[in-house]
Amino acid sequence: MCLRLCMCLCGRRSLMNAKKVGSKTMVFRGQGEFKGHRFHLRIDSEQKGVLIIDASRLIFLNGTAVDYAAHILAGDDAVKTYKALGKKYRKLKKQEVTDDYNSVKSQLVNYIAGNTDIIETVGQESPLMGADELPSPYRMDIALTYRCQNRCGHCYNETKEKPETDVETWKKTLEWLWGVGIPHIVFTGGEPTLYEGLKKLISKSEELGQITGLITNGRNLARPDYLKELVNTGLDHVQITMLSHLESQHDELAGGKGAWKETVAGIKAALAEDLYVSTNTTIMKGTLADITETMEFLIFLGVKNIAFNALIRSGQGKSTEGITFDELAAALEKLRRIAAEHDANLIWYAPTPYCEFNPVNYGLGIKQCTACSINMAMEPDGTVIPCQSYYQPLGKALGDWDKIWNNELCKRIRERKYMPEKCKNCGMWQLCGGGCPLSIEHGDYLCGDRFSNP
Repeated sequence: MCLRLCMCLCGRRSLMNAKKVGSKTMVFRGQGEFKGHRFHLRIDSEQKGVLIIDASRLIFLNGTAVDYAAHILAGDDAVKTYKALGKKYRKLKKQEVTDDYNSVKSQLVNYIAGNTDIIETVGQESPLMGADELPSPYRMDIALTYRCQNRCGHCYNETKEKPETDVETWKKTLEWLWGVGIPHIVFTGGEPTLYEGLKKLISKSEELGQITGLITNGRNLARPDYLKELVNTGLDHVQITMLSHLESQHDELAGGKGAWKETVAGIKAALAEDLYVSTNTTIMKGTLADITETMEFLIFLGVKNIAFNALIRSGQGKSTEGITFDELAAALEKLRRIAAEHDANLIWYAPTPYCEFNPVNYGLGIKQCTACSINMAMEPDGTVIPCQSYYQPLGKALGDWDKIWNNELCKRIRERKYMPEKCKNCGMWQLCGGGCPLSIEHGDYLCGDRFSNP
């Protein structure tokens, strides 16, 4: 079956043998053909699980495939696997187990090597099919603070202050999240590097077995030894927001002089570390004209993973001027050609209605809203929300997880009940999901002349 990918971010370090860390998740540091990769195998039930590779790609597994993956990644050969599975399943034939073992292993090796994007026998068809049956998401974005040096006029953060949770409570929260099966933590904000306890929280996540990432404006990353200490503590990946290649435009969008120089210095500092580095740039009216030059500048700096996003209709992004789908398509086609010429990885984040813009046709992969399914978020005071730009409370940290996960808003998002009527008879709705629910609520996607309220 075709494997649908949820592209997040990548890990960086070499890996060790299997380590059981709770009843739901196993951590593997790859050996042999898998050396240099980090795996999280989360077992959701006897019929379902997910293999997370370098915090970057998800393979949704059936129950039998979970068993094979666990033994393969632990370094067991086919004979040892047969003996172990024989205790669980009756009437197994040694040759059948050997054939299945070799098939699953070969598919995993080829997939990780990038030789195929198809897992023929072990993958489920879509990351959101059966999402209601999942016990928790695979990633939690934690906004440690809403403080920020920048004052971006298009920022999706709400203009509000929230009490900030102390380090010890966040540590307990990380344990709580690990206990419900969440293996990937991304620290964000505001600007997370302004939170003094960041290093201690990365260390705690590393101790638990979680992969950790950072979404930042990059302005503090060039401070002497600051980023190196975070990496040595356990930071796996970083995403840096680049507003424009033009210093004057970047500073204007960021709301102050000096922002561009510090962000560029931060990108250079990140590229010098053993770290997966990506950038993110918002495409809007103010940046559209020079968007290709911004990508070329990032490639010149040495960035290989370059992401772009649409306006997020939350916070100040509600009133910022967007672009049309035609303008978006033209821009992404140019960016795709530049990426191919320079062997760069072009990443597109925004979920859009496929009838208006289909990312698959541009080689950008399947994009859909993953709030309350693949990922969720937390505010600085510990409030759990659907995603980091959807400010509707679902519950509090350290509370009853089942009540949070089964909140009516969560179920509404997972079941796509926000979709306009015109989407319900479309053959692509399961892949598309109608796009971003915030954009639908706002009354447009990138521009109101092509999309109306349901």
